[in-house]
Amino acid sequence: MATSMATIGLRVPISVRLVPDEDPDGVGGNFVLISGAHRLAAAKKLGWGKIECVVYRDESEDTARLWEIAENLHRAELTATERAENIAEWIAITERLQSGQSAQNESKRPDGRGHRSQSGVRAASRELGIERTEIQCSIKIASLTPEAKALAVSPRLPRHRQHRKRRQWPAKVRLVAEAKP
Repeated sequence: MATSMATIGLRVPISVRLVPDEDPDGVGGNFVLISGAHRLAAAKKLGWGKIECVVYRDESEDTARLWEIAENLHRAELTATERAENIAEWIAITERLQSGQSAQNESKRPDGRGHRSQSGVRAASRELGIERTEIQCSIKIASLTPEAKALAVSPRLPRHRQHRKRRQWPAKVRLVAEAKP
């Protein structure tokens, strides 16, 4: 990334959130990175003293984390386990935000039925552009113990069978196999 930024500059600014100090005057605060960690690291490597950024002043910690997760999911460097944990965290945050809203959307049907929650697997699939089956599998993977996750990324299959017909494997096995370099 540093090479690219040295050649063509920064095309997409980083995003930060201003977290105010506990100062009663309301002056000051700290900037917390929301997205752009790789861009920021590249700028530091290049010796840049400043970097263009978008500052969000009224973003909650949960909303900022959703931004970060969305950006992480579109990068290729995540392992299958990291991807699953990000998806599961997205759902947990959106469900927490949804439960914190006091007013429920009213149904447009006369019998009062038909309203679907804006959180959960269906909403995550729509908002993140990920298949529901991958999201459901991600929730299961994220709920595994750390020991089980460690075993899952070191498949016991012989090397010659690990890559054969990967597309025919169940989604959970494909995710684990793709985590292996």
